[in-house]
Amino acid sequence: MLKKKEKIRALFISDIHMGLFFSQIEKLYKVLEYYEAEKIYFIGDTLNSSKLQQQKQKLLNTLILETSSQTKLFFLQGNHDKEMHYNDAFLDEVIYTTLQEKRYLLIHGDIFDDKEEKKSLLLQFFGESVYFIALHLNNITNFFLFKFLTTSKPFLVTKLIKDSSSMIQSHITRYKSFLTSYAKKRELDGVICGHIHYPSNEIIEDIHYLNCGDWIENCSFIIETLDGELKLLTYYDIAHDS
Repeated sequence: MLKKKEKIRALFISDIHMGLFFSQIEKLYKVLEYYEAEKIYFIGDTLNSSKLQQQKQKLLNTLILETSSQTKLFFLQGNHDKEMHYNDAFLDEVIYTTLQEKRYLLIHGDIFDDKEEKKSLLLQFFGESVYFIALHLNNITNFFLFKFLTTSKPFLVTKLIKDSSSMIQSHITRYKSFLTSYAKKRELDGVICGHIHYPSNEIIEDIHYLNCGDWIENCSFIIETLDGELKLLTYYDIAHDS
């Protein structure tokens, strides 16, 4: 079991999708054990709509056990989770100020969906079906990789599909452009989001764009260190730290 070693200013997590078969929640619990954060932000889609109340209580009980009593928890709403409250902190967005006095918009990112043309029902079904098949292939592939080969990180069929599809890459590019423009109009320095399950840390049009990724495929998250640095990491970056 990972021991808590590193104190940080903030931990940013998105798209856990608790209640979904593919959610790798046990890895997240280990990350919560590893870091001692002053603040933790859950940036939407913490829960799937199914089994909402049961999974909500399980998550909150675990957070109480895994986090310091001094840690402040904040929940932002995504498109999958509905009403979720913790200490009356239930938010659509947050303006977060880093140690370096940089101001970041924390938002799930599903507001972008309203700007996209509606796809046909057939295309929606096809896309979701392919995605779930790819998630199963992730599990099967990595079962054999970790069993028979010495590897520290999984191979993601889903990432291969996303990186190879011009349609998906175009969607991701438009998503990034929309959110960075949205942050720029509000005179902010950056945006920290989730939603598309595609972790990223880059500068776009002078705006710092960070996407937390997810806990379905990437097991990724963002931290702000005590020195004020924002880092995009995965569970596998700390899993073998001793």
